[in-house]
Amino acid sequence: MGFAETCEVAFAQGPKRLRPWAGFVNYGSIVGRSPSPALDFIDAIDTDLGPPLSIDGSNNKLRFILVRTSKRQRNIEFVDYSLAATYLGVLCVYVVFIGASCKEVRVFDEFTPQYKLSVATYCAMTLVPLVLICQIRNLKYLVPFSAIANALLVGIFAITMYYMFTNLPPPREREMVADFTQWPLFISTAMFAMEGIGVVMPIENEMAKPQQFLGCPGVLNVAMFVVVILYGIFGFFGYVRFGDDVKGSITLNLPPEDLIAQSAKFLMAVVILFSYSLQFYVPMEMIWRRLRSKVSARYHNLTQVAVRTTIVTGSVAVAAAFPDLENVISLVGAVFFSTLGLLIPVIVETVYKWNKGLGPCNCIILKNIIIGVIGLIALIAGSYSSVKGMVRDLGENNDFINDTDILYGNVF
Repeated sequence: MGFAETCEVAFAQGPKRLRPWAGFVNYGSIVGRSPSPALDFIDAIDTDLGPPLSIDGSNNKLRFILVRTSKRQRNIEFVDYSLAATYLGVLCVYVVFIGASCKEVRVFDEFTPQYKLSVATYCAMTLVPLVLICQIRNLKYLVPFSAIANALLVGIFAITMYYMFTNLPPPREREMVADFTQWPLFISTAMFAMEGIGVVMPIENEMAKPQQFLGCPGVLNVAMFVVVILYGIFGFFGYVRFGDDVKGSITLNLPPEDLIAQSAKFLMAVVILFSYSLQFYVPMEMIWRRLRSKVSARYHNLTQVAVRTTIVTGSVAVAAAFPDLENVISLVGAVFFSTLGLLIPVIVETVYKWNKGLGPCNCIILKNIIIGVIGLIALIAGSYSSVKGMVRDLGENNDFINDTDILYGNVF
């Protein structure tokens, strides 16, 4: 059972007045585990919300908003659409990252010495390879790309840590507490680290021994321990090493005159290029699930190609329009990951635990209130700060137009 199914199940087993909203939420593996791993994030919420409570279908109002109108017809689901929008936002971040890395490596500078291409131009150049790689429809054929990306990451981490710890200044030389106005950007950027929230429960259902997923040590706890350590090392020491000049990715701070450092940047762009297709798989499956029954079988192949090309083109267009990596990451983290990673889980847990006990002194609800407030702050303040920065950059950035004019003039 996935993220959405877990949400639905929680509402289904919660207070009676909230059970009608089960379908709206669709977040359900808490109550029971299906013998099949097919349940996804949406189905989990649907299960948590439980069966309809009235003949007139009043409880289906919430089910329609969060999950679907009925089990037989999977209509608009809040969590499902949130997941799709989240991963579409991640795709935009990936394109910006590729463009920024290629800009740092100066891939085409030696061929065009009279001018320097902008990040937006490099983002546009990723369109063709991304469209081609995203035409791969079977997940098993994407596994080799993931394996190559993971192997390259090991080398990139080693190179980055070498330069990061070389000439490392004392931490006291850095301002450890930023201005209060910068906190929303930090919180929303940190939210982006919850990128894998949509695949946690599907992985648990795929395990031969799912009982080993949680607990101590547990697969999830071990994995999160490693992730937190890596984020902590690169975040803290990266800031100590580069100070306020640190960029959206620590690899972008590596010295441009060093061949090994430049190779790490280029390899990182390759890693993100390979990872793009894996992130693309999630929203494409959600979109195709709704389109498939509406398109004649003879046009399925053509429709798939068109939809895949459209999604990739849209992500590249957004990335080229907003090529500031830091602001794009902050916006995606603030809007999507604060919702999926903080707000929805605390609501679901509160609903599910309501009739089963909220712990001593209602500690569960107090904890969820605190987490919910943090999520709202990240959502509102982070979105405002990110959009403000993106609008400012959009008004100042004409590099893509200038590059297009230059390229057009040189070619034609």
